[in-house]
Amino acid sequence: MVKGQLLAEIDPILAASALASAQAGHQDLTAQRRVKQAQLALAKLEKVRNDKLLKAGVASVDDRDITKSNYDAACRRFNSLEAQILAATSAVDAAESGFGLYEYYFADFRRGRFHHCP
Repeated sequence: MVKGQLLAEIDPILAASALASAQAGHQDLTAQRRVKQAQLALAKLEKVRNDKLLKAGVASVDDRDITKSNYDAACRRFNSLEAQILAATSAVDAAESGFGLYEYYFADFRRGRFHHCP
């Protein structure tokens, strides 16, 4: 074994596959965000409408409570999805940083230095 000699090489296709998978997951969650935004907007509209109907004496307190609960649940689902998107963004960043890190070279540890030959 000679200092600077290539010891191992990991197939870069694995890194490309990990990146593609992370990007696909991120795109899927981003598409889900649009659905959750629409659901949240509808739940808010129904809540506002029911509040007005309750004030007018046309809707019941139960109806208002149901629409408020639906709005709160939609809001929590949206916030949960936002957290998943942040995690997916981190996964994409991590996968992107994995490129170029698949060659390992012999190090001369006696001198405490690592020798990397590009």
